[in-house]
Amino acid sequence: MTPLPPIRSSRRKTSIEIYFVLYLSAIILLLGTTPSHRNTREDELEDLIRHLLVSDFKVKVEKAALLYSFIPAGVRLDTTGRILARDSVNTITARGTFSNVDFKILSIRDSGGAIVSLDRASLIRRDDRSCLFQWKPSAGDRNAIYSVTVAGIASPLPPPGLRSDLRDKVNEVLKRGGTVSDSVTFTVNVLAVNDLVALRRLPLSSSRPGDSGITTTIFDTLPFQGGRTAAGTNFELVASSLTIPQPPSSNWSNRITIQGATTSEDLDLQVSGGDAKVTRKGPSYIEVYGTTPMKGAQQITITGTPKNGGKPYSTSFTVKSTPLALPQLPQAFILGSAYRLDFRSSSEISNDRISVGVEENGKPVVLPSETGATLRYVPQEAGKAVITRYLGDQVADRYSINIVPIGLPTVYPPKRESTTSATITTIAYGNVRDLPNKVKLIVDEGNVEDAEQIDEKTDDVYKTTTQVWRITKKGSGEFRFTVHAVDLRGSRSGKSNQAEYRVQ
Repeated sequence: MTPLPPIRSSRRKTSIEIYFVLYLSAIILLLGTTPSHRNTREDELEDLIRHLLVSDFKVKVEKAALLYSFIPAGVRLDTTGRILARDSVNTITARGTFSNVDFKILSIRDSGGAIVSLDRASLIRRDDRSCLFQWKPSAGDRNAIYSVTVAGIASPLPPPGLRSDLRDKVNEVLKRGGTVSDSVTFTVNVLAVNDLVALRRLPLSSSRPGDSGITTTIFDTLPFQGGRTAAGTNFELVASSLTIPQPPSSNWSNRITIQGATTSEDLDLQVSGGDAKVTRKGPSYIEVYGTTPMKGAQQITITGTPKNGGKPYSTSFTVKSTPLALPQLPQAFILGSAYRLDFRSSSEISNDRISVGVEENGKPVVLPSETGATLRYVPQEAGKAVITRYLGDQVADRYSINIVPIGLPTVYPPKRESTTSATITTIAYGNVRDLPNKVKLIVDEGNVEDAEQIDEKTDDVYKTTTQVWRITKKGSGEFRFTVHAVDLRGSRSGKSNQAEYRVQ
């Protein structure tokens, strides 16, 4: 079985290792031993709690550099067969265990270090963990490299593995500590194409969107003039995603950004492909929504025609039916045992879009905002667990699994090795004191030596520990013995029924 990677700190998604939870719990309990009035020691402990919980908050950027090329006014170039890179959109994503994240452009500087107006760019909210950065071209653009810094500011959350009383204490500490922030810096490279030599030096489009990291648009032979972005038009439509992999029959959405001196109210919009339609509009964007086909791919085309009779402009993207990988789950959860659940997709669907929620007997115990595609889950109450995988904000699939107490270990009948030896296999279930449960095979009577363990295997998905024991005959007489198994719980709670065996 392939081991899981360490649980990531990502969107609505961080799971905490058991040792981290134990360490954090110990610090919180130390707070309970301090005097009722606040003192330096208590402040230091609270600072340590805040440091532990906010250190996983990170802001990431999809592309380290954007390339935006243009043909200056007065320059006439035949761009037939060429593709000009006009990459003006970037995705900013926050990762970690948090709520209520806000994004903010902190600064824009040119290559000389001079401060550039923040009006050259904008941020458009995408979902509860990400936003789109939009660079705004200018008629006065020239060759330049701009350094852009974007910050994310959020409220940290306690890990899901804490007891409710400790969680309340952590929430009190976090409320006093305010918010957590992180920032990321990337560049916008603006390049003027003045001649054929410069045109030929531009990166070529790859056969698959995203291979080069550059969003491309085909230009015709007319120059860039007075803010006009393409021949005969004063606007351009740019899809946030050129390919959208989604599970069959699920809902998809895509944002189309309007670049140039035009707003959505100035355009008559037409959408073709499947059941796609415009669901929301803003001055500088259009939200398109539809249903993923059962199989194959579907091309969606959006055409904007100026109401004043100008030239229309179209953009297209593809919606691809992509099933999610099925998770490997146990037939039943064992009460009090720690499970690492893997809902990652082995397909084209990004794991950053996946989160998981857990309910026990109808009560939420793990929120999707606290997890990613992998999570740590410890069943706390016998009954039923319902696990829901989300893709973005919509339900992708759901699984219902019973939660049962730790059962007695199983002892299988012996298998003869020779006239004087046999093997017995035992299986213990669940975790005890955060360790895989094991048994000790005890010989009660018989003409045999004490049992000798010769093999052991642990299954982390099904929470079983399989052990193989050798029983060796001593003396003469019939090869006969009575054994029982006791697991890590000890006493009678961990014993199987006593069994007598004859080795034939």
